[in-house]
Amino acid sequence: MLWIVTGVTLGFLGLVLYLPWLAHLFRFGVLPLPELLAALALGLVGLAWFEAIKFGRRLYRQGSPRSARVAFRLRRAIAAPAPHRPG
Repeated sequence: MLWIVTGVTLGFLGLVLYLPWLAHLFRFGVLPLPELLAALALGLVGLAWFEAIKFGRRLYRQGSPRSARVAFRLRRAIAAPAPHRPG
């Protein structure tokens, strides 16, 4: 059911962005291809980030020594503050 709702929503968004009369009705401009690709790429990066966190948590919960090391590295990388670089 969620896939259907997502598909209908994305389809409607595509129609609103690229059919001139609907774009005018909602006062949208046409999204240039580079901006559309940038939005898609950033969305995929965000998705990959959350999937990596879920994968690390799953390994940590399994409790094997290797999985604990991987989970520790992921947690340390996520929690570590950025190094201060004087500018």
